[in-house]
Amino acid sequence: MHKPNRLNRLLAGLLALCVCVGVSATALAAEEDPAGGPQAGESPVYADLADTEPIVSLTKDQRAQGTVILQAGNYAAAVNAYLYHIYPGEKDVVPYLDASGVVMVPLRFAAEKLGIEVTWDEAAQSVLLTQADQRVVLKLNEPTYFKSGAACTMQAAPALLHDRTMVPLSFFAQALDLAVYWGEQNQLIVICPAEEPWQPDRQAEQELTSDVLLITSPLIRDLIQ
Repeated sequence: MHKPNRLNRLLAGLLALCVCVGVSATALAAEEDPAGGPQAGESPVYADLADTEPIVSLTKDQRAQGTVILQAGNYAAAVNAYLYHIYPGEKDVVPYLDASGVVMVPLRFAAEKLGIEVTWDEAAQSVLLTQADQRVVLKLNEPTYFKSGAACTMQAAPALLHDRTMVPLSFFAQALDLAVYWGEQNQLIVICPAEEPWQPDRQAEQELTSDVLLITSPLIRDLIQ
């Protein structure tokens, strides 16, 4: 049998030594940084975000919860991402901008979809809104309303549109402690929980906006009864 010569034995020894050194270096690196992160002197990938506030992301479904979306001039709306007619059979009752550019919204529809009780007093021509221990009273054609007994002033006086009470969008924020948003580009109106205000540049809002614009479009909105 052929025996390895001295050169072959030397090469084999060197190879074994390299393997040992490599294993030792790997073990040492793992000891120093078990997470496999950057070593001393290296810059972490997200170093520029270290001093910024964390971005809270939502899914589209999470964003839709507790959110009412309407559109100026449209009798269809979305609540929790489901399609509704604001007042079935009353297609003339739609959100609009008044002569001063104030966005006006159908009060009963939006309030009730957000879990607020609405009571109309025909004799006084007033509306009582009740939610938990909060009571808000407003009267037609009067900008002053009463929130838990305290007098406040809304952006524009409540008005009737085909016998339906319309109020400024801002009223939902001022009187009912909700978050509101007006999107000029698509004429979108959003009312949602104050703890999670609408962020139009976030992915969840953009995806939900696309869905709502589709289901409330003339192509789709009349598919519901």
